[in-house]
Amino acid sequence: MTMTEKQKPAVVIIDAFSTGKFFPVKLFNRGYDIIHVVSTPDMSPVFRSEMEETKNKLGDVFSEWLVSDNNPEEIAEKLKGCNIIAVIPAADSGVEFAEALAELLNLPGNGKNKRAARKDKFLMQKALTEAGVPTMAYHEAESEDDLLKWAEKLGKWPIVIKPNKGAATVGVHICRNEEELKTAWKDLAGTSDLFGNKNNTVLAEEYLKGTEYIVNTVSYNGRHLLTDFWVYKKIYLPGISQIYDYARLLPYPEPGDPLYEIISYTLSTLEALEITRGPAHTEIMMTESGPRLIETNLRVMGGSLPPDLMDECIGQNQVDLAIDSYVNPEKFMEEIENKYTIKNHLMMKVLRSGRSGQLKEIPLLDLLCELPSMHSGNLVHLIESGNLEDTIDLQTAPGLIFLRHPVEDVLLADYRTISDLEDLAQDRLYELDEKADENSGIDSVFRESLKSGIVREQGECISDAELIFTHLNLKDGEEILYCPCNDWEMIRVLAGKGLKITGIDNNAESVRTAREKFKADNIPGEFLNLDLNEMAFESRFDIILTGPGPFNEKRDPLTLRRYITFLRPGGKLVVEAPVSQGEGSSLPGEQSAGAYSSVYRIMMIAGGLGDISIIDEKGGDISEDSERMFISGIKP
Repeated sequence: MTMTEKQKPAVVIIDAFSTGKFFPVKLFNRGYDIIHVVSTPDMSPVFRSEMEETKNKLGDVFSEWLVSDNNPEEIAEKLKGCNIIAVIPAADSGVEFAEALAELLNLPGNGKNKRAARKDKFLMQKALTEAGVPTMAYHEAESEDDLLKWAEKLGKWPIVIKPNKGAATVGVHICRNEEELKTAWKDLAGTSDLFGNKNNTVLAEEYLKGTEYIVNTVSYNGRHLLTDFWVYKKIYLPGISQIYDYARLLPYPEPGDPLYEIISYTLSTLEALEITRGPAHTEIMMTESGPRLIETNLRVMGGSLPPDLMDECIGQNQVDLAIDSYVNPEKFMEEIENKYTIKNHLMMKVLRSGRSGQLKEIPLLDLLCELPSMHSGNLVHLIESGNLEDTIDLQTAPGLIFLRHPVEDVLLADYRTISDLEDLAQDRLYELDEKADENSGIDSVFRESLKSGIVREQGECISDAELIFTHLNLKDGEEILYCPCNDWEMIRVLAGKGLKITGIDNNAESVRTAREKFKADNIPGEFLNLDLNEMAFESRFDIILTGPGPFNEKRDPLTLRRYITFLRPGGKLVVEAPVSQGEGSSLPGEQSAGAYSSVYRIMMIAGGLGDISIIDEKGGDISEDSERMFISGIKP
C-alpha cells in the first residue's frame, strides 16, 4: 500500500467464506479498502478452497490478501499506519482472531472478559450458568474414564459428544449407551476440528428433545436487533448423529407469541456472553422445560445465504445490518426497532445422499430448477469433485438449495417432492458411474411393468374408466388422446360416455386390434399408427391419457412438453403408472410409487402444468395396498 492508500478507510475481513463471502463486495461498493486475512492454514480444505475461489473471483476488490498462522499480533504489525475502521469475522474460524486483532488495533469490540466463552462451547454454557440463564446438563471430559463417570452421574441416554470449538455437525455423536460413548471418545480425542483446533478434551451434553430454532441478531452498544428467525429440521442417523434437512424462515415473533420466549432467552444469552457489537447466529432448542442454548456464533448465518434473497423475502439481511453496525452505527440505530414481515417464504434445503461413489450425472437437475419455488443452489463442490459422499454431516452433504415463494404451501409441496426423491429415488438425483444392472433399481421396475403392460380384468377397466371420468370431471363431447392404445377396453368405456377418442400407437397390431373392437361395437374412434414425433395436434385435446412408457425424465425430458402442446388451455394430462410390483420386485411398491409420483410431479411442473394430483385406482391416496396410480396436471 502507498501512504495515500493507507489513509483511506479500510475494513479487515477475517476468513471470507460461506455467507461471509458477501462482505467484501458490499464493503467495497461502499467505498472502503478491503484487507482480507486468512486466520490459519490449518482449517478444512473445503473452507480454504472456498476462500481461494473468493480471492480468484474478487481479486480486484482486495487491496491486501494476508495469510496468518493464527497470529493476530503479526497482522496488527503489518497493518500499522493503515486507517482500519473495523475488523469483521466472516466465519466461525475467524471469530477469536478478529476479536483479538480488533483489540490490538484499539477498535471497539465485545471486550476480552468473555472472549473464550464466545467460542468454546463448554465455557459458553458455563457463562450462562454463572449468569443464571438455564442450560442443558454439560461436562468437559478430559479422558474416557472422566466421560463415563459423568454419563453414569447424569443417568440418562442419549448423550451428545462434540468438539468444544467445532461446527457444521462435524464430529458430533449421539450416543445411546456406553459402547457408543467409548467409540465417540476414540473418534474425537486427539483429533483436530474443522478449524485446526486440537480436541484435547471433548464436550458432553444432555440430549435435548424438542424443536430447534435459529435466532440471527446484530448488536451495537449492547442493543440487539433480531434480523431473522428460523426453524431447523434435522434427521437422526442411528449410531452417528443428526444431519441437516432444512432451515425454514419464520415470521417475526411478537410478545405474546409462544415463540417469543425463544427471543427473550436469546437476548439473555447475548448478555451473558457480553456480546455488544456485530452479528450473532444462535441455535436454541425449545424443550418441555423451556429454551436451552445449543450454541452462539459471532458471525452471520452460514450456508452461503444470499443477502439479496433475504431482501426479497423480508426486506433486510444480516450482512448489510452487520456492516452498518461496524461502519454506520447511526443508520443501524435508526433500524434497531425494525420488525420484519415475510413477503416471500424461504427454505434452505440441505441435500443428502445415502450412498457414495463417482458421480456420473444429476439426471433431475434441470427439472428441479423449474420447481415453482426454486431460487438458487450450490452443488459446485459435488460437480467439480465428481465425488458423492454418504451424508453424515454438513461437510458431506451434496449441496444445498434455496426455495422461495410467496405462497407457503407451494414451497412446502416442492420440499416434499425433493425429500421424496431423496428417500426413494436416489438414482434419479445422483447417478453413479458404474455399470447399471439390468435387473435392479427403479428403472428395472419400470421395464418389467412395460414388458407386461398394466394387465387388468374387464371389471377393473370399467372401474378405472369411471374413476377417470369422475375424478377429472369429464364431459360429453370432450376429446381424448390415448397413447399408447394397448388398453382398448378402458378407452371403449370412456367412448361410450360420449367422449371423442383418438388413439395413437407405433405398434401396428395394437392399432389394428383397437380399430376392430371399436368397429364391432359400433363406437366411433380414430386410431393411428404413428410415432410421437409424427404427431401434429396443436391445442386440440381436452385430455391426454398415457402411461410411463412414452417418456422418461432422463432419456427425453422434452417429450412430455410435446404432449402438453397437444392440450387446449384447461386441458388435462393423466399418466397411469404401476405401484405394486408383486413378488420378486426390486423395490417395494410404495417406494416406487413415491419415487414415480415425485419424478412425474417435477416433470409436469417443468412442462408448465398446475393443480397436480395423485390418486390410486380406488380414488384415494397411495397406500401399500395400491396397485396403480393416476397422476394428473392441468394446462393453464
